[in-house]
Amino acid sequence: MTSVEKFLAKNTFYCTPLKARITPAQCERNRKAPETGNLLGRHTMPFQCKACDWQAEQRKPKPRRARKMPTKEPQVCQGCGETKILLSRTLCHSCFQKQKKERNKLEETAKAKVAEAAIPMEPQPEIQVVPLSEHELTISFDQDQDLFEALSEEAHANYRKPESEVLSLLRTVFYDTDRVEKRPTAGA
Repeated sequence: MTSVEKFLAKNTFYCTPLKARITPAQCERNRKAPETGNLLGRHTMPFQCKACDWQAEQRKPKPRRARKMPTKEPQVCQGCGETKILLSRTLCHSCFQKQKKERNKLEETAKAKVAEAAIPMEPQPEIQVVPLSEHELTISFDQDQDLFEALSEEAHANYRKPESEVLSLLRTVFYDTDRVEKRPTAGA
């Protein structure tokens, strides 16, 4: 219980007509206030206080929120066959934990099998292009393997071959700096 809650429990009571926790002093101030005011900010009696039995309100026990949790009846566990309170619909706590561990082991072995079966793609250090004309170029990535890996990942993300991704990146650089005139696109 925090200090605020302790203060409220000690110094206030729940006023049912106002539906609020108030101090006895505020209750007295509400009762002594005039029933009507002159709109100059004077405190007027709340209409709930007109028919209030304030002494009974202050003597009332404080409301408590008692929640009773439903109890489960013991049933037969389908895992061990014993009569216990079931954690799930069919299994007791210990059988449920065993089944969970088995599931985790199966998932780990399945992941390991998938990882073993997967053929690792090794980065090709060099794009082998046989020049057919003077407008073709062979690039070696022997010195920058990480650059090749980044290029391959970007190409894969854009559904392109690495060669096409290099051309796309070059177009972007040269078009953005206005070094090359943009070609008209189809439909434009």
